[in-house]
Amino acid sequence: MKKWIIGSIAVFCVLLWLFIDLYSAAQADKTKDMQKFIQFAEEETGLAVEHVERFHGHALYYVFKARDEEDSAYFVFVNESFQLRQIAEEDIGLPREEAGSLALKDYPELTAVREITPAYTGGEFCWEVKAIDSEKNLHYLYYTMTAGEFHKRYTLGNEGK
Repeated sequence: MKKWIIGSIAVFCVLLWLFIDLYSAAQADKTKDMQKFIQFAEEETGLAVEHVERFHGHALYYVFKARDEEDSAYFVFVNESFQLRQIAEEDIGLPREEAGSLALKDYPELTAVREITPAYTGGEFCWEVKAIDSEKNLHYLYYTMTAGEFHKRYTLGNEGK
């Protein structure tokens, strides 16, 4: 009985170690090149990066919230090919919070907005609004940052009902 307990603890420890190793490798992969992209964005724009996010559209974009010497804010998007796009916060006609309200107004079946993040898709600076409906389907809605126009929508169904 004692050997069985010790063996179980050993197997548990090995599985825990493998899980932690796998999780660490996944997180390292997610951030391994981040510093190169931050340095590139700062050198190319002359802005100071404050915050980093990632956007996965047709391509991976690192999204930086950055500021210049006059404290003006910008969103800078850099893809894996080091192509850079930027938009000044003062050029954004649709504030982040209003994008969520607009999605709820345009699509009454949505029950809650989960997250609003900057996105670059189809050559447009957009807000990506992630929302759910009463059946727990996940909706991705895109509104242009400059004009607040609807750009596109994806829905992921809840197959496990």
